[in-house]
Amino acid sequence: DLLEFTRTCTSLRLNHPALQRGAYRTLYATGMTYAFERSLERTRIVTVINADAGAVTVTLEPGMYLDAFSGEPLEVAGMLEVAGRTARVLKSA
Repeated sequence: DLLEFTRTCTSLRLNHPALQRGAYRTLYATGMTYAFERSLERTRIVTVINADAGAVTVTLEPGMYLDAFSGEPLEVAGMLEVAGRTARVLKSA
């Protein structure tokens, strides 16, 4: 639910200095989809928000990431599909 999602996002920000004071870079901004990166020292966190109803594919730097919500590893080969009306937060591994 929305309250739990908000709490999770707040916790992520409090626990990752890159989300508090890291350098900011827009990666993708088209239609209802926005992706940005926050980086501090060796930590990079990529956030992709898809407010559209349909899935979108976003180009990201290839590499290993950790899903910040689940902790699961995720290998990105250059493209990431994001379901409609969802967000992905990925931390560089």
